[in-house]
Amino acid sequence: MKKEAYIGYIVRYLNNQMEKEERIGFEHELDNNQELSSLLNTYVSRVKVKHDLDQMVKQNALDMGAVSSRSTKAFSLILKIAAIALIVLIPSVFLINRYLFSTDTLINETNMRYYGETSRGSDAAEMNSEILAFNLYQNKQYGEAAKQFHLMADTATKATRYELYSGICMLWGGESADMDTAMFYLQRAIQANNQYSRAAQWYYALALYEVGQKEEAKKIFLQFANDSSNFKKSEATHIISDKY
Repeated sequence: MKKEAYIGYIVRYLNNQMEKEERIGFEHELDNNQELSSLLNTYVSRVKVKHDLDQMVKQNALDMGAVSSRSTKAFSLILKIAAIALIVLIPSVFLINRYLFSTDTLINETNMRYYGETSRGSDAAEMNSEILAFNLYQNKQYGEAAKQFHLMADTATKATRYELYSGICMLWGGESADMDTAMFYLQRAIQANNQYSRAAQWYYALALYEVGQKEEAKKIFLQFANDSSNFKKSEATHIISDKY
């Protein structure tokens, strides 16, 4: 994916305008392309700042109804200048925001928003939690990311995708790794029998290998090694030749 095409893909991705196959390809690129991931987060942050400042301008117009037109225009101009300055600074702010804000605070606020807004049918709540989850995932904070994916896997509309990432986080979680939980969510994703199920089967095989069920894992690795789709074919072939 070329850099000049990133914004177009990001806009279409956030607006759910991609077909299934294209979305899967974009998400795969997102998992493996740090530049694209950073640009997505920057874009989302920039949109949020613009939205918040637009709301401030609207509220100011209401609050200043009894004030002269000249004063209202001057205050709105100040807000617009501030908006421009913030938008210009957003990329730099994003790079250091994890040092400025507590991860626990961000997680708690997002969860509160998720529970509150989901009960009112708001898609924005799911997007907020999804962005947080993938930020944590990209930063290899797999334990915290898993909590977000677990939450959405049980309640959100794109449950299978979140089940897949719940399993991956539990598989790669280091000290917070939990193979039983990983296999539970990966099995759910496999049983859904959709576009995420094949990837879930691969990580399920890795989990089986980790818990010592190596022959069961080998059966799955052989399926991938002989699959005409080439998905994980080279990795499966390498594992079979190296581990068995």
